[in-house]
Amino acid sequence: MRQGGRLGLRATLTGLALVGLVSCGSSESNRAAIAGAGNDAGGASTGTGGASNGTGGKLNVNAAGNGGPDCERQVTLQAVQLGQPAPFDLVIVADNSTSLSWSRDELSKGLQSLLTHVQGRQVRVFLLTPTQYGASSAQAKRGLTGDAVVSWQDPASGQAYEPAMTVYSQTCVDPTGASIDCPDPKGSAPYKVRGKWSFAMPAPIATILPDMTAAAFAAEAQAVQDAILATFGKGSPHEQPLCTLARYVSQPAAQLPKNAVFLLISDEDDVSPPDDCLLSYESELKNYPIEQGSTPCSSGCDAYRYTIQVSHRWQRMPFTCAAFTDTGTRIAGTDQKSWYNLGTCDDMNPGTCTAAERTTINALCGSGLTLAECTRECASQEYPCKVDLPDASVNACTSSFSYNGQTWANLAAYCAAQGSAIGACSGGGVKIQYSEGKSGTYSHVNVTPGTTNTADIGTYFKTTAAKAFAGGGYLLEGILFDPSFSCTLGSGQSYATNLAGFIGDKSHLFPLCQSYAPALDGVLSFAQTLIQTEFKLELKSDEHVSDVIIVNRDNAERKLTAATYQFDAATGTLKVDPASIRGSDANLRVEITSECRPIVR
Repeated sequence: MRQGGRLGLRATLTGLALVGLVSCGSSESNRAAIAGAGNDAGGASTGTGGASNGTGGKLNVNAAGNGGPDCERQVTLQAVQLGQPAPFDLVIVADNSTSLSWSRDELSKGLQSLLTHVQGRQVRVFLLTPTQYGASSAQAKRGLTGDAVVSWQDPASGQAYEPAMTVYSQTCVDPTGASIDCPDPKGSAPYKVRGKWSFAMPAPIATILPDMTAAAFAAEAQAVQDAILATFGKGSPHEQPLCTLARYVSQPAAQLPKNAVFLLISDEDDVSPPDDCLLSYESELKNYPIEQGSTPCSSGCDAYRYTIQVSHRWQRMPFTCAAFTDTGTRIAGTDQKSWYNLGTCDDMNPGTCTAAERTTINALCGSGLTLAECTRECASQEYPCKVDLPDASVNACTSSFSYNGQTWANLAAYCAAQGSAIGACSGGGVKIQYSEGKSGTYSHVNVTPGTTNTADIGTYFKTTAAKAFAGGGYLLEGILFDPSFSCTLGSGQSYATNLAGFIGDKSHLFPLCQSYAPALDGVLSFAQTLIQTEFKLELKSDEHVSDVIIVNRDNAERKLTAATYQFDAATGTLKVDPASIRGSDANLRVEITSECRPIVR
C-alpha cells in the first residue's frame, strides 16, 4: 500500500457522498487527510487504486497510520442541503399614547438588533396600535340623541385618534326598507342605520428577505426605526391591545401567516370589556304618537281613566362620568351626569358608592368616559298612578279589573306596588290629544363573545389563534409593568394584571423600564424553532458521526463543536442545536467515520 497519499479534492459538496479508505491509526491524522479533500470539475485520481469523483463516485484513499496495515477506516462526507427557514411575522402592538413616548428609542434600537439576528430569513414586521376608532367613526351616532357610538377623538383638542385599527362604514334605510342617504340622527325623518367596523391591517413597516443586499437590509432597519418614532401621542388613552389582537386573528385564514410572534408593549393594563370592542351596531329613529293632553268627556271617549296620587321612594345612585387624559388628568367640559335607579330604600345607607357599585356604574358611562363620582341616596317623588280602560263598564276605583294581562282588586291594589297612596281615587272618560313623538333604539355586536369581562377577549384570541396557526405556531410576549419588576409607575400608568394573565407564561413578560433586548431575544428564540434542525443520515452499524461543518451561502465554513449536535443511531437522526444554524446557512457537511475494517487483499 502506498504511504503518505493525499486527497486532491475539495469537500464542498451538495448531494454528494465522498468516501475515503484510511488505514487505522491516529484519528487526527486520518481526519487531516480528509480535510484536504477537494473537488475538480472533471474528477481526479489519487494514489494506487484511486477512483474518479465527479458525480458521486467513490474515492479510495490510503494514508499512513499508526495502527498497522491489517485494517482501515472508511470516512464518508455526506452533504445535506438546508431547507429555507420558515417565514414568520413579527406583530408589535405598541401603545401610541403620550405616556409611553420615553421608551420608543429603546424599542427602535432593540428592533434594529433583532433584525440583525434574523438577517438572511424571511420576516415581515408589522406595527399595530391599541387605538380602535378614528376619524371614520365620526359618522357612528345613535338615533334620536346623536351621541357618538364610540370614542374616536380627543375631547380636549377635538382631533381624531390615529392610527386607528378600524375603518367605519354604514348603510341606512327608511321605514319601508328602501336604501337612503343617512339623515341627521337628531332630525325628524325616521330611519334605521347599520354601521360596521372593518379591521385596517397596515402594510409591514419592514420586510426582510433571504437574498437581500446589505444596503437594502439597512434601509429596512431604518424604516422600522422611523415607524416606531412616528407613533407619538396620537392614540386613544383607552388602550385596547386585546381588541386589536382579536380583530387581527379574525381575518380570513388566507390573510394570516403560518407563524407569528405577538409583542405587546403598554404602560397600562387593558381593562376594556368586550362591549368596547365593536364589530357592528344598529340604531333606529322612530316616530310615534305621544299624549299631549286630555279633556273630560261623557260620550265618544278615547278611554276611561282612573287615577290615584302616590308617593314613591327608591334607592338612587347619582353619578358623573368624565374623560381623562392618558396621564389621568380630568378633561374640563366632558362631565356627563346621570343616575342609576335600584329598589326600595329599606336597609340602605346613604354615602359614596362601594367598589363593586362603582364597577357596575362605570359600565354605564359613555364611550371614552370613565366614572368620576358616584353616591348612594334615597329619592322620593309624587306622581299620578293611572290606568286607562276601554269602556265605562268597570269602575276601577271600586271594582276588580284586568290590565296588561293581570287582574287587580281595584286601583289602590294596582298602585300599591308603585308607592303609597296619598289621595282619593277618581276617574271618568277622557278625550286624548296627541302630538308626534320620537324614540331611538340601539343595539350592537361585539368582535368577541361576552359583554363586561376583559378576559373574554383574551380567551377568544387564544381559541381562534389555536386554529389559525394550527399548521405552524405563535408566541405571545409582553413588555409592561408588573409588581414583580423594579419599575416605578408614573402618572396614568398601571400594572398590567389582565395582560400578564393573558400572556400566562411569566418567562415571556419583560419590564417596560429596562432594556427590551431580552424580549427581542425571545423573538429570536422562536425564530430558531422554525429552522430545520433534524436530518436523516444513513450509517452502517460500525459508523459514527465524527464532524459536522456548516457552509453558508457565501461558501464560508464553520465547524460545530461536539456539544452542539447529537446523532441518534436508533432513528438515524442528526439533531443540531438551533442556535448553531443561521438563516444565511445553505448546507451541512457531515463526516462519517467507520470502525477499523479488515483489508481485503
